[in-house]
Amino acid sequence: MGHWSDDLVDEAAAEIGGSLDRTTLTEVVTRAAGEVEILTGRSFRSLHHVRSTLEPNGMLFVDVPDVNVGTLEAATDVWEIPDPVNSGIASVVQLARLNEVSNAAPTADGLWFAGQMVAHAAQAGALSGDHVVK
Repeated sequence: MGHWSDDLVDEAAAEIGGSLDRTTLTEVVTRAAGEVEILTGRSFRSLHHVRSTLEPNGMLFVDVPDVNVGTLEAATDVWEIPDPVNSGIASVVQLARLNEVSNAAPTADGLWFAGQMVAHAAQAGALSGDHVVK
């Protein structure tokens, strides 16, 4: 227990009715929950506190799992990038000021390269829904 999908097993069993194999129903709900998490790019685990050390190592941004905006304690300046849908949480933290980065590629080069990566992924079929869920 502990994952949000565990709570759905009882609700689904009540909705479906009849005699169900609880193990099979749990597997189906767990698989569906995994697909929802993949498609949303989030993990919907129970709330818990985590202490992490964020080392930039030359990176300007780092990926973090669902930080509550305004709760970070840091020895240096860090900035949470609020989620566009839920501004109370962030999944990315900025670790350095933009003017402190000296070896960044020009914006046009970065956008061109990103476009090439997306085009290559599309040609390879990696952007289809089937590829993402598998």
